[in-house]
Amino acid sequence: MKKSIKYIILILLVITLIILLILTDITIKNVIEKSGLLSKALNEQEQEIQEQEQEEHNIETIYVVNSTSGNDINVTIKIESNDEIEQVQTPNGNILNTNKNKLAIDYNVVSGTDYTFKIKRKSDNETEDYVLKANINAKPIINENKSSLYPILTPDGVELNKEVNIDYGEETNNYYSLNNGVTWNVYTETIKVKNSGKVLAKTIKDHEITKMEFKNITLNLASDALGPAAYDGNDRTLYCELLKPRINIAPDMIGKNVKIHCCDNGSAYGSFYFHNSSGAILASYWKRGTNIVPVPPNAAYITFAHYCQVYEVGPYNG
Repeated sequence: MKKSIKYIILILLVITLIILLILTDITIKNVIEKSGLLSKALNEQEQEIQEQEQEEHNIETIYVVNSTSGNDINVTIKIESNDEIEQVQTPNGNILNTNKNKLAIDYNVVSGTDYTFKIKRKSDNETEDYVLKANINAKPIINENKSSLYPILTPDGVELNKEVNIDYGEETNNYYSLNNGVTWNVYTETIKVKNSGKVLAKTIKDHEITKMEFKNITLNLASDALGPAAYDGNDRTLYCELLKPRINIAPDMIGKNVKIHCCDNGSAYGSFYFHNSSGAILASYWKRGTNIVPVPPNAAYITFAHYCQVYEVGPYNG
């Protein structure tokens, strides 16, 4: 009887020990898991703080080449911050007290040389170094093709086939502007421009003053080409010439509808013609106001009658 009790007690001790080991294992796992979650949360919080600090300390710096003489370059350094810039120290030690969010500095540099500008903002305790890499051959490079003689009516709108490619080298964070820097767009592919004007290109990099380039783009249209005012998306802008203005038709417009708004003036003609590649008239219309008409087979271009007031031409998807 005593032996049986001893065996029972021993079995109970073993069972108790096993239960304690299982509970200990579960407790350890929970502690480790909670520790991991806490560590992850702390890391995420730290990363968020770093991103906020980086955003708060964003300074954009670019330079524009004004003139060159051999390896000597005169540049304008443009510095912009979302916080007030308290001070800028130039590489030669000159200190500029600015108290502005934007400033421009004219500076003479030598191509192939690096220049360090120290910039301090009011919200910062220390200055930040920004390096100007002076290089008259630095990217970006703006290239343009020859514009077609006539605008082209396509399902996506009217194109002038004036294509602008920008070579930024191996850099990222590339931008371009078609309105003299008022707004900037991320550059991803060839730009198709519809008007003469200036194209600007720049690359944004941290802690380095990068180069901005610009190029004046001219549309070399034929003298009888339909002008941009007739396909600017505004039914109230007028293009009117004595010549018979012409717009070409892309092959994938055949069978699709085109919207032609012309001749609100009662004394003007409202006539236009579809031609094939040989110049023969395939269809003609004599109507003022807004016309929604299909592009006939084999159509290559549209012309308008003399004195025809053309307000808007484009694909119609309504």
